Amino acid sequence: MEQIVAAAVTIRMKLLRLQIVLFSVIVLVVILVSSFFQYRILSNRIHEQLKGDLVQEKISIIQSMKHIDNPEKVISSHPNISFLPFHGESFEDNYEIVSMYDSLRNRNVEYLLLKSYVTYNNESYSLIVREPYESSGILLQEGIENSIVLFVLIGLLFIASNGYLTNKLWKSFNSILSTLSNYDIKNNTSIHFPQSNVQEFRSLSKKLEVLVNNQFTLIYKQKKFLENAAHELQTPVAVLNTKLDLLVQSDNLKQGDFEILSDLIATTNQMKTMNKALLLMSKIDNDQFKDVQDFDVSETIEHSLKLLLHHADAKRIDVSFEREPLIICMNKDLAQVLFNNLLKNAIVHNKEGGKVRIQTVDREVFITNSSLQEKPLSDIIFERFNKSSVDKSSTGLGLSIVKQICDIYGLFVEYQYKTGQHCFRVKFP
Repeated sequence: MEQIVAAAVTIRMKLLRLQIVLFSVIVLVVILVSSFFQYRILSNRIHEQLKGDLVQEKISIIQSMKHIDNPEKVISSHPNISFLPFHGESFEDNYEIVSMYDSLRNRNVEYLLLKSYVTYNNESYSLIVREPYESSGILLQEGIENSIVLFVLIGLLFIASNGYLTNKLWKSFNSILSTLSNYDIKNNTSIHFPQSNVQEFRSLSKKLEVLVNNQFTLIYKQKKFLENAAHELQTPVAVLNTKLDLLVQSDNLKQGDFEILSDLIATTNQMKTMNKALLLMSKIDNDQFKDVQDFDVSETIEHSLKLLLHHADAKRIDVSFEREPLIICMNKDLAQVLFNNLLKNAIVHNKEGGKVRIQTVDREVFITNSSLQEKPLSDIIFERFNKSSVDKSSTGLGLSIVKQICDIYGLFVEYQYKTGQHCFRVKFP
């Protein structure tokens, strides 16, 4: 469930980041394109306005010339014109942008010129009317800058409003994630999500409720079946074991009958061991080991060694324990089961005259052993009913229980094979 929630949160954050990036890119493109077109529009309008001003100036000059005999008076009354004799052919009005020295500004200034062909007193003249282009350019620049600022403010407003609306819309999704993250299937309760005003999230909530509750029902039934089956098997297995013991004590048995009964007893003992393991796994699944306490795990390992020492002595296995104090907090009974299984695995699957080395270093426990199987074990050694080819009597549940206990308390357990040695490492937080 936690992995689903983490994945959903990751997807949501990626979608939000992608949405913000895409929206920001769109706003930026809109600002740039709009600024470009506005620049072109304003530039054309200002240019046309200057042309209109020059035409009006030209008309005004021509009107003035009708009442003035001397052209010099026309020039003196209109300082932004040039009135020069012209001996070429007539031409149509034309416009030109030129850079000219301005004595008042003491620098070159851009002007928009209107060149016209006029006649005065039956003489041909070239009339040049000019207007400073610089002030228009400044006006154009200010207009563009103001437009960009306006567009940026609008873009930021859109982004802020989009973020607000997004958070508002995703509020229901956050509630769904919160419900999922706080849900614990071990509490034996179904899940219910808060109602949402968004149709899509309501649909998602209903589908998730069905999915999670179906999974809860399935897991609950599996647990109950496993628990009930293990309990129900206890009695027939015990009766079978007792009857076989009575038959073995009979005086009328032949050698072949005795061997068959011995095999049957070994099989029923294996069934008994498997039944106990299944019951233990069921109890762990049902969270029946809630009591936790602080204790030195080295003492737990010492106790496990005492219980298994006779198995090691029977195979002449050299057991060494390099201990350091290691205080952990967990259920003490489960810690005992954890190291009983790891040490039993190291001894049972060892070879005659082999070695088992136990170390507690920092916050880690290492259990290294030699073995008849001088090659790495399967990658699925922690899965249920995974049996070694060396020991056919194994139930295949010991290491699975180890992994189950480690998962409950957030412990890290791993298997390594180095230079002919099998090593299990348990790291405590």
